[in-house]
Amino acid sequence: MENFTIDDWKHDIQQAQAIGIDGFALNCAPPRIDDYTPKQLELAYAAAEELDFKMFISFDFAYWSNGDTELITDIVGNYSASPAQAYYNDGAIVSTFVGDSFDWNAVKNALPDQKITALPNIQRHPPSTSYNQ
Repeated sequence: MENFTIDDWKHDIQQAQAIGIDGFALNCAPPRIDDYTPKQLELAYAAAEELDFKMFISFDFAYWSNGDTELITDIVGNYSASPAQAYYNDGAIVSTFVGDSFDWNAVKNALPDQKITALPNIQRHPPSTSYNQ
């Protein structure tokens, strides 16, 4: 993915649209892990804007940490107003993979002029959860 061009993104989006897919979740690692993350987010959103396609960012917490709140806030703030941004109830959707303990309130408070809808992937289950039910 690090060498994807905008044409690669357009091709993938057009293939997705051809089979009825409306948008992508963009699972990403921080730039200290994948230095191409900023460039690829920019290209993905640019291609999606041109093709009337929706996207949202899913921060992969196998790599991100709560110490990355400022960078996550910057990224969310950068893309939440994009015409390609996916929304739910007027809030820009953001997500996590295994971001159980991430405090989305810190991001929301840092972006008071933007409504954010956090849809994190929660791995932990309450003690009363039974898989045998």
